[in-house]
Amino acid sequence: MMLTLDTNVLIGVTLDDGRVGPLFRAEAESLVAERRLAVSSAVVLEMVRLNRDGVISMGMHPLVWCRNLLGTGVVDIPVDYRIAAEAVLLADRGFHPDPMDQVIAATAIVCGHELATFDEDIISWAESNPELQLVDPRR
Repeated sequence: MMLTLDTNVLIGVTLDDGRVGPLFRAEAESLVAERRLAVSSAVVLEMVRLNRDGVISMGMHPLVWCRNLLGTGVVDIPVDYRIAAEAVLLADRGFHPDPMDQVIAATAIVCGHELATFDEDIISWAESNPELQLVDPRR
């Protein structure tokens, strides 16, 4: 099984903000080694924007940070037409209106991945929508 990370979990893993649990961190490291840990291109967009806005610090040029991340074995999932369409259609099924969250959730659904997130809106929606399988990154 592949695992896709939401932006908030990628921040927790790469910038070690204390929210990611030790079991999840160990599993994520194992998945990276097997090239079974993924991020949507939408997550990369959010990370670069957060860095630009001073919310986080990548500590280097964002393109270098991205190359380094992908060089570890993390898989980049580009947003294709299936993901784009599913992202829009999620709103019709009660998903909250944040377009980046829609794309990230749609990436996991379309690709058949589990999604790791701290986002309560996504967690709440997934409880009644089994097509989105979640992993708890706090463990």
